[in-house]
Amino acid sequence: MANPRVDCLIVGGGLTGLIAATVLTEAGLTVTIADKGRGIGGRLATRRLNHPRGGQGIFDYGAQYFRATEPQFQRWVRDWLQAGIVTNWPALEQQKQSDRPIYRGIESNRHLAKHLAQSLTVHTNTRIEQLSWQGDHWTITSPTGELFTAHKLLLTAPVPQSLELLRNSAIVPTDLEGLERVSYYRCLALLVLLQTPATISLSGSLGLEDSPIAWISANDQKGISPDWPAVTIHASSDFTDQYWNDRETGAQQLLQLAHTYNFFPSSAIVDHQIHGWGYSLPKVTYGQPFYQEQSTASGPLWLAGDGFSSPQASCPVEGAFLSGLAVATAILQA
Repeated sequence: MANPRVDCLIVGGGLTGLIAATVLTEAGLTVTIADKGRGIGGRLATRRLNHPRGGQGIFDYGAQYFRATEPQFQRWVRDWLQAGIVTNWPALEQQKQSDRPIYRGIESNRHLAKHLAQSLTVHTNTRIEQLSWQGDHWTITSPTGELFTAHKLLLTAPVPQSLELLRNSAIVPTDLEGLERVSYYRCLALLVLLQTPATISLSGSLGLEDSPIAWISANDQKGISPDWPAVTIHASSDFTDQYWNDRETGAQQLLQLAHTYNFFPSSAIVDHQIHGWGYSLPKVTYGQPFYQEQSTASGPLWLAGDGFSSPQASCPVEGAFLSGLAVATAILQA
């Protein structure tokens, strides 16, 4: 199926893609986002598990919170606060003795992504497999035969995934060596539905050092899971690498450890799921807020995302935002 030609196609519907699409759309460009996931938002991710007695547990299982240190990001966050999309997390601010506000989505972190996407053209469940420059426009195809055409192309997926797409399309970036240096940590995220509330900390969340559990958070205490207690556990990078190919064994180890730490008894567990984030946090970034292909052999092409995080970014969420804002400005000036 062919879609109408647009000024810019964005591959990837995480925060970078959503911010870039918003800026470009407000400037009058026609924009389409194509994302392989079932839901929009990338690591602004939320999942639900049904409880056998009715209701459900709701889990933020990707990004847990964010800060805003750069004035550009702070302005957007103020708008989200006024719109009732995000809120402060005072208990975590107090626990971390943070001198800057810590923010989270009011309903969930994915709700922020949905808010940004509501006025955009977004195709979910759409994996892009081939790119081709036709002299004055790009043609972009999916395995299902869906066809997109655009004058400009922005790839916001994790850099290794974007490079794989370019390789499959016989496109070699001018700075391939620099892009190949970008790398990420992996993370196993365990979602635990409970019968009774967990006991973690004043805020309901806790970061641990030198432990297989790097982060644990009670989503019910956070305020997004009103029906049932719902705990998110993020494993450490080393533990994740050890159990990446044996995830259920890793899940059982984490559950036992949570019991040992007295976060919750094993008898309180109703259900659990484990998810693997292959590109959880940037390990080595590109060093610039985006990449613009300079070769005349291909059409207008940019790469962006938290793998291009600015040193000024306080966290990957802010880095993703700043990259999206910077690349949108560059596209408008091209």
